[in-house]
Formats: sequence, structure tokens, C-alpha cells
Amino acid sequence: MNRVINMQRIKHCAAAAAVLLIMTGLIVYGRETSEAAVTAIKRCVYVIVPSLFAFMAFSNLMISTGAAGYISRLTDMPFRILLGIPKGTSALFLISNIAGYPVGASMLSETVSTGRLDKRSAEVMSIYCYAAGPAFIINTVGLGIFGRTSAGTAILFSVISTNLVLAAAVNRIYKPGSASIPAAKPDAAASLTGAVAKAGEAMIKMCGIIILFSAVTAMFQAFAGDKLPSGSARVFLLSALEITNLTSLKDISGAALPITAVTVGFGGVSVIAQLMSAAGRNYSLNLFLKWLPVRAGLNFGFAKLYCSLMPEVSIPAFAQTSQIIVEIDNFIPSICLIMMIFLIVFKKTLDF
Repeated sequence: MNRVINMQRIKHCAAAAAVLLIMTGLIVYGRETSEAAVTAIKRCVYVIVPSLFAFMAFSNLMISTGAAGYISRLTDMPFRILLGIPKGTSALFLISNIAGYPVGASMLSETVSTGRLDKRSAEVMSIYCYAAGPAFIINTVGLGIFGRTSAGTAILFSVISTNLVLAAAVNRIYKPGSASIPAAKPDAAASLTGAVAKAGEAMIKMCGIIILFSAVTAMFQAFAGDKLPSGSARVFLLSALEITNLTSLKDISGAALPITAVTVGFGGVSVIAQLMSAAGRNYSLNLFLKWLPVRAGLNFGFAKLYCSLMPEVSIPAFAQTSQIIVEIDNFIPSICLIMMIFLIVFKKTLDF
């Protein structure tokens, strides 16, 4: 017993020491971390909020109203026969593979919290309900990094193929249970308000994690200096922490596409932290983390396959200087949207 208590104290002391070291680094390298935080805030306001908020609100609305269950009735049979997808969850699988990294985790968490899916089934489904959005893969990665949309298409196909294989495998290994469909449709207005509030809370957490990881990553870069690898290896290393660092890649050929596919399939530590936030106490990510090496291997293999089927992908192409391409008009709507989120999330404490 004493040994267990001592081990817990050691872990707590180590965690406290690590936090103090990071805080010290943030102060010492204040200029670098501040610049990184400002860049991350701009990325959230200009790109993350406009592109993801609607998907997250819509997906929560589909779960809270039961629409996802009714849509699943149309698509359940082929997915259940081919992949073993649990009854009533095929809509979750489809949306999570096109909406972006945290949407699948958010939908699973909402489904568990409403009692329509058990925790164990959500843990199994989290393994294959995880993918970057097609717009990010094709436009940002394919066109922005490799100079051609075909490269992004090859990565997108590798990510989807990986999730299909994972679904076929883990569903037959773990045999997740089906999801129930509500008998009565709830109040649509209340469901809409709740969906927006939950999406807003998730969005605030997500942007906070992105800003934090961007600042800490900048601190480590400033501390390590020349000790970190240079060129593409450095970018891939940083992307394993925060996926948007991939946009720093330049002068890269199609030969690097498989490792890029692995990085996109992984999503980075920042995205996994977002998944943990979305899952909360509703289900665990232990199975998801356990299958990450398998995901990486499948992503690499499928990317190699699609490169061989698309010869133009491997032809060296110019890589334009990567930058965040956004409409400046997004700024005012995004600020209004953030203000609305705060009003909805904290409405109970406001005196109108």
C-alpha cells in the first residue's frame, strides 16, 4: 500500500516538475511562444471555426433528434454485411469520415450520453470513426504541399481505405452492440439550441488546445535550436505534435506522400487531446490508441498502392510557399459566432 502511495507521489511530483519547466520555458522564450499563439488564434478564427463549427453543430443535432438513427436505416444493411458496422450507426461512420478529426468522437460521445449506444461499442467505433476532412486533405495537403490535387486524393483514399479495413477487422473481433433509435422525436428548437451549445463548448476547447500546443511547440523549437532535424524531417516531427505544422512543408516530391499519409492519419498529439476532451467520461480511447500502429501501417501501405496507381503523384512538382488561405471577410462572422457561443454556453449565469 505504501509503495503504491509513493509511486503516486512520484508521478505527481514528476508532473508538477514538468509543468514548472514548461511554464519557465514559456517565459524565457516569450517572443517565440507569443508569435506562435497569435498565429494559432488567427488559424482558429479564420479557418477552424468557419470550417468545423457547422459540422459539429449539425452532427450533434442529428444525434439529439435521432436523425442519425433514421438515416442509418437506409445505409445499415450494406455496411453491416461488408464491415460489421453496428445497427443504427452507419450514419455516424459516414459523417465521421468526411467531417474532420473531432466530429466522430463528438458524435460518439453524444450518442453514449443520450443512452443510445453503450460505452464499449463507442470505444470500438472510435478506432475507425476518425479522419481528417476531405477539404483539408485535398486542398491543404494535396494542392498546398504537393502542388496537385491528385496527391491529396491519394492520401484521402488511403485514409478511407484504412478505416474500412479497420472497421471490418475490429467489428468482428470486438463485436460492438447496436444503437437504439428514439421512438419519439424531441423538441426541435431545444435540440438545436443544445446542439449549438455543445458544438460551441467543443470548439472553444479545441481552439484552446491548438493554441496551447502551438505555443509549447514553438518553445521546444526555440530551446532545441539546431538539435532538431532540419528540413522535412523537422516538419514531420512537429506535425506529430500539431498537424497544421504540415503546411510548413515545401520543395517536397511525391516520394514523401506515404509518410505524409501516415502523419495525416495519425492527426498529431493535439488532435488526440481534442478527442480526449470530446470523449470526456462517456467512453475511453484506450482501444483507439492501441490500434494506432495498425492504422499507421495501413495508411502507409495504401498510400504506396495509390501512388503506384497514380503515376503523376510521384513526379516531382513545385511546392508553393504554404500559407493559410482564407477570406478576410471570415473575421467578422467568426467573431460574432464566438460571441454567440459564449452567450449560449453561459446563458444560465446571465441576467437578461
